[in-house]
Amino acid sequence: MADGYVYLINKENFREKTINSDTVSIVASLSRLSEDRKFELVNMYKLYLLFLIASYNNIINYQCESNGLDFNKAEYQETLNALFERLEGNQHIQIIIEYIDSLIKGSNQSFQEFVSINYHIIVFSLSLNLKEFYDLYDELELFYHEVFLRNLWNKIDKKDSSKVVYFKSSIHKKINQLFNQLDVIDELLHEVRNFRPGFKNRLFLDDLVQDYLILPRETNQRIINQQGGFILSGIRIDNEYNIVKDKKFKRLKIPYEFKKNILKELKEKHSIEESYIYPELDHYNFRKYEQ
Repeated sequence: MADGYVYLINKENFREKTINSDTVSIVASLSRLSEDRKFELVNMYKLYLLFLIASYNNIINYQCESNGLDFNKAEYQETLNALFERLEGNQHIQIIIEYIDSLIKGSNQSFQEFVSINYHIIVFSLSLNLKEFYDLYDELELFYHEVFLRNLWNKIDKKDSSKVVYFKSSIHKKINQLFNQLDVIDELLHEVRNFRPGFKNRLFLDDLVQDYLILPRETNQRIINQQGGFILSGIRIDNEYNIVKDKKFKRLKIPYEFKKNILKELKEKHSIEESYIYPELDHYNFRKYEQ
């Protein structure tokens, strides 16, 4: 007879959503895209990350300028350059930095025009390892919040704090708006609207790579009794990724010889048994299928 296993999850490792969430509808709709479209979406996400990485140069530069600090002489620029140099294509980063800067200053150049002129940047982004790329972005996020903002906060007038808090989110929102113009994103949103006609026609690309804990509607006794949920995974950023083997789960082994006593204790002390977990089974003659 086989041993049993119980998987424990830490809710902190998941974004919690209800079944009615727009985000859940978007991620669930990924399954209705063709494999070619999914591949294209992964590649566009690489380019999106390249934009986010480049944007930190603009964000930190702007916040230094607006608060009277010397960006070029600060240790921030040296650290940013060191991070950027880990990408084999600093010239691509620089072109994107300049484009983002032009958007901040009110340029009317469309995203499609930028992409058509600089198609070599897309070719470059396709060659990148998405997992390593994503890890670099995480390092930049950590550097921005733990080093730059902490130092900046000690040097500015607290009444000007809104400049610090909102500028990063406004730039990243703008980048998401640019990528929402792409055909592959439009097709994904079309799939969502097929099932949710009132869906707001936009998405944030970061939502596509998260894992979600879905809380279902308590519409039947089984869901109520189980007090459970579902896990929904987005686009994988690592081909070797396995949600069960990842740190998001802790696996406990239940040796076969303890199963009988555990089941007995659950029934006698907590009234938890097969008919409680699966109340609908009372309506079916399932015993004839047991081996």
